[in-house]
Amino acid sequence: YASAAAAVARFPGDNRSEKFLAMAAAESAATEKKIAEGIGRALAAVKAAVMVEDVARTIWLARQLGQPAEIPPDMVEKLHYRYTHEYGQ
Repeated sequence: YASAAAAVARFPGDNRSEKFLAMAAAESAATEKKIAEGIGRALAAVKAAVMVEDVARTIWLARQLGQPAEIPPDMVEKLHYRYTHEYGQ
């Protein structure tokens, strides 16, 4: 149910136990949704941290071979387009 009020409205009679169970189910569903959203944010944060570490490792390895050559801006644009529109499709 979208809310506890909507759950209670579904049971207009005087049966308090049904109303209580409906409210509890609605609150439980809302809590589960919040937990799932929190887990999703945590996973996104871990993914971002792993990506940053991977880039740092790549840069460190490249610098062990000497100063890396700078990629011209037009090539960066081409590579960015390829990565965002063609890569992995």
